[in-house]
Amino acid sequence: MRVVVLLGGESEERDVSLASGCQVANALREAGHDVAALDPATGALTREDEAKILAEGVGILPPGTSSADAAPDHSGASDGAKFVDYKEGGPPGGGFALEDLRGAAADVVFPALHGGMGEDGTLQALLDGRGITYTGSGMLGSGLAMNKDVTKRLLWDAGVPTPDWLVNPSADEAVERLGLRHSMFNVEVMIDAARERVSIVEINPRMCGQFADLYELVDGVGGYSIALALAAGRPPPRKRRQGAHAVAASVPLRIFERSVVEHAPS
Repeated sequence: MRVVVLLGGESEERDVSLASGCQVANALREAGHDVAALDPATGALTREDEAKILAEGVGILPPGTSSADAAPDHSGASDGAKFVDYKEGGPPGGGFALEDLRGAAADVVFPALHGGMGEDGTLQALLDGRGITYTGSGMLGSGLAMNKDVTKRLLWDAGVPTPDWLVNPSADEAVERLGLRHSMFNVEVMIDAARERVSIVEINPRMCGQFADLYELVDGVGGYSIALALAAGRPPPRKRRQGAHAVAASVPLRIFERSVVEHAPS
């Protein structure tokens, strides 16, 4: 069977898609299929491209720091992937048009794109419109699943157990709903400066020792004093801006290195 694997793309999950898509392509070849890998952002991949991606693994930089512009040049495909041949005025950046999938005489398309148009139903709608067979959920299922609020509501209405959730809550609403009104907690966020977006990673309902002294530096009262007063049912000390510094911060240095998961719990 002739299979075209779509991988990479331009979403923040590009690196993960490249790595997983190459694994999919390998597995399909081992199963006896004729496989070609296509990156919508840069075009067809050669076997050498795939081998390099698999050897390098997923990038260590956080999402948003890489883009299709920095991607390797996958044009000039070889080893069975030479079906993207553009005339003048073809897709910019060496990408491909859906018509090329037809020209490839693919029996089926395997979308291995992560995030963005690969998961939100856009790609599925385009493939449906051109009568191209593909694996996975269709346009409606993909679009609904990408909208987490709608998905949760459908699960809730169908009686499928799912935890309670919040959609873009205000700070006060989040604190109230999470039961943190009379407790200490810290919030971890990810700042994407390029897209001017701040995302909450997690809210920890605890007093982290790493930050305890920051309160004393700014407000003049230690974090542990506040936590102990709350635990004992007493009003916490109400000092504010009485410390020696106008602002204080704790910056953890986290270094991520490439590694291999050799075992995962069942």
